[in-house]
Amino acid sequence: MLSSRVFALVGVVASTTPDVFYYRNHNHDQSSEIAGGLATLREWESGFTMFDSTQPIKVQRLEVTGAPGSSVQLYPEPSHLSLAAGPMYFFSNATTLTVEDKTTGTSHSASADDCVVWISQSSCVHLTVEIGTTGVASLMAVTALEHEWDASTANDECGALEILIGGEGAGSLRDNNVPYELTPADACEVSGTHRDTPGYSNLDEPIGPLAAHYHTRGALYYVQYGSAKFNDANVEDDTITGGEMRFVNAAVWYGPEEMDRSSTFCASVHEADPFAVLSPSARAKMQAAKPAAQCPFACFGEDATMAVCKLPTEVNV
Repeated sequence: MLSSRVFALVGVVASTTPDVFYYRNHNHDQSSEIAGGLATLREWESGFTMFDSTQPIKVQRLEVTGAPGSSVQLYPEPSHLSLAAGPMYFFSNATTLTVEDKTTGTSHSASADDCVVWISQSSCVHLTVEIGTTGVASLMAVTALEHEWDASTANDECGALEILIGGEGAGSLRDNNVPYELTPADACEVSGTHRDTPGYSNLDEPIGPLAAHYHTRGALYYVQYGSAKFNDANVEDDTITGGEMRFVNAAVWYGPEEMDRSSTFCASVHEADPFAVLSPSARAKMQAAKPAAQCPFACFGEDATMAVCKLPTEVNV
């Protein structure tokens, strides 16, 4: 058993999560102004949990309006945004999203091509959003149900910022180095699911068309521009367009996925729960627990028993 407790997959939350949910530009349940009126927060009542989640996750959209090419500072000094409730994904269509650590002053920038950012729990940050040609930038936030968007000025609860950006290079979200095993081990037909990556394959962007399949840990799909169709069973409108997100739970058969990579930027995150993502410092501690074979993020056979990727009982991460 590993002695380093980065996160604990225990106390699993009972889930009423739908098999699939579309977070669209106009189907939110409520709106409010945040960050001193600089951003509009769109909220949905429908969140999700995975089969091994420790708490419910919610999805929200921050819309930031400004002159094309301008930069808008959210939570500037002396205020900050606190991630005390848990880590967070940002799916962004901003020209640039800059995350600054309030404690150290260190800044990290994500371009539009990076698209997805993960920020660690307990960090305190300032955000700067560079507006594109449309005059509106949106940030889809995936985080703990208890997260609050109120500005804070307290400094005593700020932990060290750790951040993962995009799908390329060191410090990216491409792999999540958790030693998952496939269960049942023989219930997954694998085809082209990045088995050459060193950890659980997490972020794929931009994706192209893919045959019918299911995911072993669920997935989040975000279209930055263009459109993507997913052929979900019993979903009348199964297409998302720019700024929209789709959640699909683990072991849900659907497809094929249809999109044109030349006109669409669609990001696919296969570790939908941000609590299950290892921070950079935690990854270094996990090297000894890496499995001999990668657990695939997708299976292409509609078997009677569908497989999931989960931690072995003897491993406590």
